[in-house]
Amino acid sequence: MSSADQNLPIPEWKGPSSRILTTWRVLKSPFTSYRNWRIQYGDTMRIPALNGDVTVSCDLDFVKDFIKLTSEEHMPFGMEAAAPVFGQGSLLTLNGQRHARERKLLLPPFRGERMKSYLEIIQNVSKERISQWKGQVTLSDEIMPISLDIIIQVVFGASDPQRVKTYHELIRSFIQSFKPAFIFSPAMQVSCLGLSPWDRFKKAKQALIDQLKLEIAERKEQELGEDILSLLLQASYEDGQAMEADDMADELITLLIAGHETTQITIAWALYWLYSQHETQAETDQVTPIERLREELRGVEDLQALLKLPFLDAVVNETLRIDPIVPDVLRTLTVDKEIAGYHYPKGSHLAVVTALLHTREDLYPNPDRFQPERWLDQKPRPWTFFPFGGGARRCIGAALAIAEIKIVLSEVVQSLHLSIATKERSARVNVVMAPENGVKAEVHKLSS
Repeated sequence: MSSADQNLPIPEWKGPSSRILTTWRVLKSPFTSYRNWRIQYGDTMRIPALNGDVTVSCDLDFVKDFIKLTSEEHMPFGMEAAAPVFGQGSLLTLNGQRHARERKLLLPPFRGERMKSYLEIIQNVSKERISQWKGQVTLSDEIMPISLDIIIQVVFGASDPQRVKTYHELIRSFIQSFKPAFIFSPAMQVSCLGLSPWDRFKKAKQALIDQLKLEIAERKEQELGEDILSLLLQASYEDGQAMEADDMADELITLLIAGHETTQITIAWALYWLYSQHETQAETDQVTPIERLREELRGVEDLQALLKLPFLDAVVNETLRIDPIVPDVLRTLTVDKEIAGYHYPKGSHLAVVTALLHTREDLYPNPDRFQPERWLDQKPRPWTFFPFGGGARRCIGAALAIAEIKIVLSEVVQSLHLSIATKERSARVNVVMAPENGVKAEVHKLSS
């Protein structure tokens, strides 16, 4: 077990003082707040939140040590509040050896040949949904059913319209009833005659759990396929035991919720930046990013080849850099630990602030400009590019998410021109950050 040298210095307190105001600012406008605090306090500071004091940083040495933390050296931040929300069996709330054990069981469906089987699903769903776009649309609203259809089919192999509709309704009800305050403190999880926000959330969550358990029971009696649920039902831990139904339901909720909302938002942001830049550069002789992307995509039919296209990859990386879905990634130490040359005792709360890391001018010149070409000369490094977290808790669905983003983007830019009607900034939507107005646009079909 790792431990920090007790003779190392303890970080001095630098940061805002008001616990209530600071928490409100992180909830309301984290990007702006973190940037302002960085100017005042530097790359590493202490944030007093309602659920504890958190040392937050975009210092590269801090990030490097942060991502080296093992499952035994840290646990999720705010587990007491998060467990009732996401479930005791979710990867988001597990820690230690149990987290490592569960992650090992869940990883295979997101790798290698299994991943290839999902690509055609993504393309077919995208083509069908995008072909229906017309007139004035809100891109976030149009992309949501694409992302939901994809994750439902990938997780359950479900294509029956009524079954897909049922999951659409249950997942949307779960998301709409969720409040960010629930995961900041157990004190926010208050019941009141079945009428409080927490009561409504619990009802929506239980309805989804009931459906998932019914699905699990039915699938045990059927021939299994290649969807994620089938693979989990066939999988076993190293001791030969299968996953319990309750834990499987918690993991499926995590996959369904985390697996669609983040990709939906990133696709909306990518389209916003691509088509906005096309409008602003149309009067110059420059080749716009969307023209360059269309040229790269021309004639590429193999999906595996599409995923390796360098400029498409650069567009996705730049979107994830300039508008990260999660502004900060938090951990709680379970041991004394040396981080960036300082002593942090067991129980310390730490966070890498993606919103600051991705805007460091020494890493990304002109950080507020959308410049996909910056990625043609550099590759993402774990301590400088953090859209999916890092280390032992890096998102297991990252490869699937990137594949979905690339395929959906390719279908849109090859078939449509979008006239963007709103100027967007990041705003809090539940736990994640998303375009404030959803990206409103006018749809024009491209001539074939």
